[in-house]
Amino acid sequence: MPIIGQDGCNGIEHIRKGCEKMTSEETSLTSKEELNGALKALLRRAYESGIDVEGGFECRNGAEHPDWDVIVTEVEKNDHSE
Repeated sequence: MPIIGQDGCNGIEHIRKGCEKMTSEETSLTSKEELNGALKALLRRAYESGIDVEGGFECRNGAEHPDWDVIVTEVEKNDHSE
């Protein structure tokens, strides 16, 4: 399981530097819908760059923020997929 550092990025070169943008103050998130959109965009960029995005990722955030375990799995498309 890859370890994600204090800046929220794992060692896969910040998913081609996209993680820095996702975690910066400029792109702060204010809703779960915005979080979902940001995650979708990050996963698409990683997938299009040839990165295997399936699996678990430990997200270590230092003492001031909680740590998370993120699990990504591919699901079957439904009629409502974008």
